[in-house]
Amino acid sequence: MKLYQIDYLLEVCKYGSFSKAADALLVSRPAISRAMKDLEDEFGVTIFQRTTTGVVPTEAGEIILDKSKKISHLLEELRSEVGALKSCEDDRNDHLLHIGISFTARCCFLPFLSEFWRVNPDIQMQLTDLSDAFVDRGFLNPDYDLEIALSDDREYEDVEYLEIEESILSFCCSKKHPLAGRSHVSIMDIKDEPLVGLNYLEEQRNLVIALFDRFGLRANMAYMTQQVSFLREMVRENLCCSIKPRQSIENDPDIVTIPIDEADPLHLRILWNSSIRHNSAFHSFIDYARKMLADKNQNNPTLKEAEK
Repeated sequence: MKLYQIDYLLEVCKYGSFSKAADALLVSRPAISRAMKDLEDEFGVTIFQRTTTGVVPTEAGEIILDKSKKISHLLEELRSEVGALKSCEDDRNDHLLHIGISFTARCCFLPFLSEFWRVNPDIQMQLTDLSDAFVDRGFLNPDYDLEIALSDDREYEDVEYLEIEESILSFCCSKKHPLAGRSHVSIMDIKDEPLVGLNYLEEQRNLVIALFDRFGLRANMAYMTQQVSFLREMVRENLCCSIKPRQSIENDPDIVTIPIDEADPLHLRILWNSSIRHNSAFHSFIDYARKMLADKNQNNPTLKEAEK
């Protein structure tokens, strides 16, 4: 027994006519007749008998009709309950924001996220560490509503952004280091310095290696670690130096960050795919970020909000 046969059966019994049932269902009369004939063949009984005023169910037809009404009612309850559940899920999803956040962004942008959450307590944020920066990827991870990460100056299709602030690869050293008093350094100044890096930030390491390669030099990657705390400790104690975007380490009072002359500019940005539909949580976040950045720009004219 098919669900459409139940619908046809109920309408035939309601109108007492195959033709009227067909008109009500917007199907052909032969389609109704064929469906009822298939139903009779399935159960091996006659479902309708003809009268001078139309058709009426036989005794077997009454039994099938009664059960069909119960099935139809159960289906309506099922659709209603599932629809209500889906509505609740849609509402929850509308208040859910998936954010991919890079190491550099975590170092300087978490206070903003905390403030946004305080102002919008109904929005649930799920933060996931990005294993790499946006640089050189050319696409956004579809698992996230937006990413907060470093970007270069190239344009990428369907990617929009808000500029948080400019960044640059910087030479990070201890206050005890001979170069600590410099306002900037060149690659030749640091070509022999032993460097420590984070082995899970492959793209940042590739940027450093490419920077040295440009001058026919090899970066002296003396040590790679999984632990940020250990990297910082090695730099503080003047055991190694590091090359990182300035925001990722500049707040450490015992570490000096010095811009590298030859490093290309980078940008810390909020990035998203403009070609897909976003929920209300996303729009609340972007609106709040625009306001925050506008206020920040007013207080510091050197910072510019950019939207592609």
